[in-house]
Amino acid sequence: MKKMIFILITCLQLYSIDNAQTFWQMLYSSHDLAGLGQDRNLEVNSKGHVFYNTFTGIYRSTDEGKSWKFISDFPNTSLDGGYTIKILNNDRILAGSQGVIFLSDDEGSTWYECASLHYFNDEYLCLGFATGSEETILAASWGGGVYISTNNGNNWTKFGMSVGSNYLRAIGVNYDGKAYAASDEWIYESTDNGWTWKNVGRLNTHNHAVVTNFAFQKDNTIFVGTSNEGVYISRDHGRNWQLANKGIEQQYVMSLTVDSSGALWVGTDSSGVFHSTNNGTSWRRVNSGITDSLYITLTISANGYMYAASQLGSIYRSVNPVTAIDEKENKIPTNFYLSQNYPNPFNPTTTINYSIPKTSFVSIKVYDVLGKEIAALVNEEKNVGSYDVKFYPRGLASGIYFYKMQSSDFIEIRKLVYLK
Repeated sequence: MKKMIFILITCLQLYSIDNAQTFWQMLYSSHDLAGLGQDRNLEVNSKGHVFYNTFTGIYRSTDEGKSWKFISDFPNTSLDGGYTIKILNNDRILAGSQGVIFLSDDEGSTWYECASLHYFNDEYLCLGFATGSEETILAASWGGGVYISTNNGNNWTKFGMSVGSNYLRAIGVNYDGKAYAASDEWIYESTDNGWTWKNVGRLNTHNHAVVTNFAFQKDNTIFVGTSNEGVYISRDHGRNWQLANKGIEQQYVMSLTVDSSGALWVGTDSSGVFHSTNNGTSWRRVNSGITDSLYITLTISANGYMYAASQLGSIYRSVNPVTAIDEKENKIPTNFYLSQNYPNPFNPTTTINYSIPKTSFVSIKVYDVLGKEIAALVNEEKNVGSYDVKFYPRGLASGIYFYKMQSSDFIEIRKLVYLK
């Protein structure tokens, strides 16, 4: 009898946690939006427009998810739904599918093929994108390893060295610019924008779990979601891993993200959404308002709202922002500004902040001590706001370099020091 009472009290406590306050509101539901349930198929751009990659193709919503339009009429192909999408800083969209990467500069109204992921008769699946330093984009493929673009997705190169078995399910880049890729339970690291890789660690799984996605905190703690053991954490750049899944009822992680406060969010394949504010030490279920919890994928918009999509075609949004918006990030600059790079001296990468008070063409270039241009970090029109850009000095010798920002009548030059 006591055991039955204890079980009843525990169930009531769990129900109370999950339903004390409605967290989610359903925005739309249709079998047209039956989705793939992957971490990489739901994105929000800087305008708040939502993009969802489904079984039948990509849909776009311009009213925060309340209505949707089919947009992925890929040219010269019979492909339907893709495997991954990625919105870049300039709202350019990459879509990776079987054997092809497509690109759109007009929010998906038109597309063109920018990469062929073929080798003889093999068509590799594109399963993930990650943004590196400068204009570098990395793509993880199933069977073809890593593909690299150094010009913001326009052209791609199949990278030559083997990354594990070259069957990659996930790829990501941390705040220091180090790239990580996963082949089953093995973790690989690159410190040069994906050109060379080394095996750094392995998950000690018990049920042959494989890595499905990466997430990073600002202190470069790494989290990975797995196929049947929930979340693992590494605090030493992927060398050692520990389970961090207490309280996740269904441990196939479809989606894993870190919000601006450092809290973790997980979408699972049959138990909905879980949230952790203590680095995965414990989790609580956050399903109130969700009526269809199969294969949940998640993303966070720039204004702090969490979006969720289910495999059966339901789109949800959090009733309130999940994090407070950083005032610094949303404050409108009143002057042009170029920061000192940090860290400085640096190795392997460094970050430069800059601000512009009006829409302007911005140029930020790096020079050696003789005035020779080394790299163009920014060379395009930017809207008013504050930005960061990373510099990775591939192939350069140790020494002193200079970077110059020019926009309208503003010109400023600062010094940076690279130490190998």
